Amino acid sequence: MLLISKYNQYKIYQDGVDISGNDFYCRMGKQFASREIVKALEEPMYDDNSHIWVLAYEGDTLAGFACLDTTHLASKGSVILTYAYIFPEHRQRGLHGILFDLRLQLAREMGAKLVKGVGNGHSNKKFIAHDFRLVRQNGRFA
Repeated sequence: MLLISKYNQYKIYQDGVDISGNDFYCRMGKQFASREIVKALEEPMYDDNSHIWVLAYEGDTLAGFACLDTTHLASKGSVILTYAYIFPEHRQRGLHGILFDLRLQLAREMGAKLVKGVGNGHSNKKFIAHDFRLVRQNGRFA
């Protein structure tokens, strides 16, 4: 894991299989298999080499995570902000916003020309504040 930021009591890391190898799956495997998280996201999560994960820790406890999908960065210059989840005991502390901003920063640093996102009723405010526009809505997600 690469420490990329600190926010209050949280340390924020960039991680993924390219950075940590199989240790990444030891850290995140439980989250990929969690029914609670799949239900909240309304879709199962998956990982591959094009996903950059931003993980927030309070001490040794995972507080939340978010993903930047770079699948189309090389071919189309676009990335997608996806799979953001904050554990209930860490909500209402600004952590989602920090993970959102850090993914945007990573996208800019990587040279993305277009940033898309998958939002919901909670995160749509953050997307709108950053001048994203709604182009489609599936259920609770946009």
